[in-house]
Amino acid sequence: MQKEILSFLKNVEEPVTTREIMEYLSGKGYNPDEEELVRVIKDMPKGVVKEEYDASVIDPSPSVVYKAGPNA
Repeated sequence: MQKEILSFLKNVEEPVTTREIMEYLSGKGYNPDEEELVRVIKDMPKGVVKEEYDASVIDPSPSVVYKAGPNA
């Protein structure tokens, strides 16, 4: 599943949410819940996936978005 996530992140220009990653993975035959997805992303080698905060969300706790990192 890590390879599929990385493939998706490499092919998008803008950072994506966990929901967008989950939708992509469901089309590939995977069905992770959000907790499992975040755990898989956090288990990837450092620098492969970059975690950012979505500044467009006006909320006390901004949403986390992901994109391919410099080591992808």
